Amino acid sequence: MPIPERITVLLNRLETYLSGALADGTLVLLKDDADGRVNSQKNERQISHALGLYTHSSEWFEAEGYTLQIAEARYWYDFSVSGPEFFIPVNVKVSSFKSADNLSSKEGLFYALTGVDPCTVNINSWESYCRFMAEHLGQVPDADYYFLCVNKSHPGDVIWTSLKSLQVLRASGSNPPYQCRWAANRERQERTQEEAIAFLLPILRESFVKGANPLLSFDKHLQQFI
Repeated sequence: MPIPERITVLLNRLETYLSGALADGTLVLLKDDADGRVNSQKNERQISHALGLYTHSSEWFEAEGYTLQIAEARYWYDFSVSGPEFFIPVNVKVSSFKSADNLSSKEGLFYALTGVDPCTVNINSWESYCRFMAEHLGQVPDADYYFLCVNKSHPGDVIWTSLKSLQVLRASGSNPPYQCRWAANRERQERTQEEAIAFLLPILRESFVKGANPLLSFDKHLQQFI
């Protein structure tokens, strides 16, 4: 089903503010660590806090009754926005947009396809994850997992999208569930709940198959020695 209009309007506002703040230098991404991954993690917190300050001072957000809540570090989303009868979890991504990034939040995928808070069920193992996913699949059709993506190579280049509306998604055997190249996902793909399930689950299975390849290679060449 299409992303509800009120969520589209809300995320458009966050995207517009963030794009402008980065373009005019109001917000400058940190680059003080030699490890780019560490910088990206700091930037994601930095951006979340900047958006929190923006929404707290926005008359529009107050009038609409929307609240932005920043999550604790290493939570399954970076911030959430809630309002009358809706809740959206948002993952901030800071990327070069030149290569595929890991989308390793299995909790985000679980929420998108079930609408169930992943913290309320035990999905630590992939076995329990798949079992609970099957039990709750499609339970809340309009649930989704959102991304606010910042191009660190071009200040002001910001897009938002969601897991169900990605155009292109790759399997990731080493860090499931997925990998994604944001440059290939500037346009959102509208899907029904059934179409989203048919899009996401086969790629998840492919990730599991790729992850099993080392074991298959071991059994083929080394099993005889143990």
